Amino acid sequence: MKVLLLEDVRLIQKLITNFLGDLAVVDTAENGLSAMRMVQESIKKDERYDVIFLDVLIPDLNGLQVLKEIRKAEAENNIAPEKRSKIIMVSTITDENTVKKALAEGCDGYIAKPFSKDRLLTELKSLKLI
Repeated sequence: MKVLLLEDVRLIQKLITNFLGDLAVVDTAENGLSAMRMVQESIKKDERYDVIFLDVLIPDLNGLQVLKEIRKAEAENNIAPEKRSKIIMVSTITDENTVKKALAEGCDGYIAKPFSKDRLLTELKSLKLI
């Protein structure tokens, strides 16, 4: 499984990478602009990410803005909905309005921090990624 992790806290980067273990190859981005460049490059090469984890609070573009831009790039490149990257928000922000906005913009799942390995794997299973 090919994963992009947008997370600016290195400890959480390591934690998620360790949780995924041998299940995934994980690319990391520490800000929204670099994440968007990575997504655009993956689309261009037709090597899209299977799953993208986005933190809401990150430098420059926040996670919700990145989510919106990813879905826009997929649409512009005529990627069918069933072939889009699965996007899971991972955040300490769990208020109802933020979660609803993320779902409306096209995220596939929302995980509240802190979380366990089981919670992460359960979300991946529910999306039929593992």
